[in-house]
Amino acid sequence: MLARLLLPMMMLPAVALAARSVPEDFAWQPHPGGAVPLDLRFTEAGGENVSLRSLTGVPVVLALGYFRCPTLCGPVRDDVMGALSASGLEGGRDYRLAVLSIDPAETAKDAANARNADLKQTGADGRGWDYLAGDAAPIAAAVGFPFKWDPVILQYAHPAGVVVLTPTGRISAYLEGVGYSGAALRQAIEQAGTEQVAAEPSPILLLCFHYDAATGKYTLEIYKLLRVMAVMTLVGIAGLLTLLHGKRRTQRVR
Repeated sequence: MLARLLLPMMMLPAVALAARSVPEDFAWQPHPGGAVPLDLRFTEAGGENVSLRSLTGVPVVLALGYFRCPTLCGPVRDDVMGALSASGLEGGRDYRLAVLSIDPAETAKDAANARNADLKQTGADGRGWDYLAGDAAPIAAAVGFPFKWDPVILQYAHPAGVVVLTPTGRISAYLEGVGYSGAALRQAIEQAGTEQVAAEPSPILLLCFHYDAATGKYTLEIYKLLRVMAVMTLVGIAGLLTLLHGKRRTQRVR
């Protein structure tokens, strides 16, 4: 029992240390209950000019990223689509998926290529799944999704995760990082459908540029976190053993 109580305490310093080592400017800045500008227009994969308002009326799962991303954007979309397929919900009727590019240089062709690749990989029919290109900066600012082009690594720095909007375009919930379950996403969509706003999520310090697409693993910052957590676990175990040993000695003296 004592070990179970100590473990979360042992992890806190590691998480705090990781937070200091991660560029805070690129972590999620949640705005639960905030409004998203719905009248901005984007070009969808088929070349049609649409607004976000045309997608609302049902909950919207908003996935920001970019189509030619060499790191985590693809796995995030894979997780979202896998969770949607497992949710038992029907695209277009129960929700819409809006995959919105943050790269102003990307076009409807890039959106179409990404959509076709995603549908081929998942085997989904793509109903209610919209891939959009255009100026995403106002949308990103509204939901608290910071991003910036890094000329050194030639990638956009941005957080990982998705946002669920209500049918009227308010921010209902955030699913940060990766690894969403069908049940969790279904719950978020159903809550959004009744205009509920979830509590602000606990921060998950997982950024797109920490992911190595070549190996499918995370780079230095994530390994730092894991190493620190391992050390803190060992320190905690040593402290627990010392405490138990001292307790036994006291009992023997008595």
